[in-house]
Amino acid sequence: MPLTIDPVNILHPDSTVTAVGISLEGNFICWAEESGELKICDPKGGNKSEPHEIEGGVSHIAISPDGMVIVGSHSGDLHGHEKLGGHRWTHRLGGGCDHMAVSPTGDLIAVIDGARLLHMVTSEGTLLTHYESGELSLLAVDPRGDSAAISDDLGNVTVVGRDGNVRFTRPSRGETGERVTAITYLTDGHICIAREALDVTMGDEDEIVIEWWTPMGQEVARIPLRQRCEVLSATPFGVVCGMFDGEVIEFDSSRNERSLFKSQYSINDLIPCGNNLLVTSWFHAYMIGQDGDEKWQVEHTGLTKLVRTTKDGSLILVAGDNQNDYTRENQIMILDPSSKPY
Repeated sequence: MPLTIDPVNILHPDSTVTAVGISLEGNFICWAEESGELKICDPKGGNKSEPHEIEGGVSHIAISPDGMVIVGSHSGDLHGHEKLGGHRWTHRLGGGCDHMAVSPTGDLIAVIDGARLLHMVTSEGTLLTHYESGELSLLAVDPRGDSAAISDDLGNVTVVGRDGNVRFTRPSRGETGERVTAITYLTDGHICIAREALDVTMGDEDEIVIEWWTPMGQEVARIPLRQRCEVLSATPFGVVCGMFDGEVIEFDSSRNERSLFKSQYSINDLIPCGNNLLVTSWFHAYMIGQDGDEKWQVEHTGLTKLVRTTKDGSLILVAGDNQNDYTRENQIMILDPSSKPY
């Protein structure tokens, strides 16, 4: 039998959870429900702020390094709230917040709205720049807050600095284009891109590939993949890939490949926790050691698509919806990964 751990707390929201967040130090958490209510409390469920209703519902939540709660509305605007719940600022979006990423340092919030416009703002709501180019569909931010990488529906990837200048563009390959399935910045500033062809490839071009690019826009490596990569996540040792078939692959800093883990279902997310890796798939969260050994697993009542951790990985927040109106159980699970497995 696989080992498991007990949650340190389980919260029971009033309705389906649409977004979650946890502060870098883990002193407070927040979530939004389908009613549009934003709720904030400590991990034990105490020190609750007054609920605040967000017009248009909530699609994304993130907490900036200075503790500002950044809320992206499903069909409205971008908002900044204090951890006590008070509203601080609003930034206008066109058609809601479709994608959002917040840098762990450098004070950068990047958003793609429903009109497919990129917004880059600070945690105080100050606009840095806009960028528009085609149907933007994917987003990643530099951990230093220096730039954002965006892809469009044809497979072009553009890196835009916080000053609005385009650093470089990686053009799509092939006449019919391709789909970029994941992007991440690595710890050394390089960018990893996972892509798949939309049609039969010609010559020696591989259909599914992971690429490495320098911050100056030079491609330094390209390795074919067996399956579509759904998730990319930087680690202290390189990059990990979550695949459509449930496999987790690691490429080290020398781009040596090894298989770390295999789930029966597609990978939802990969989050480094110190030297370990949190893997979420289907209804489960798994903690995997550096050598690929499973330390524990926990089953949630919903699909584990809403997962956040503190900066050091010492506290984990798990939420998700089972998408079944008859058996739905709204639950936010809080885990201490150092708990003793049994």
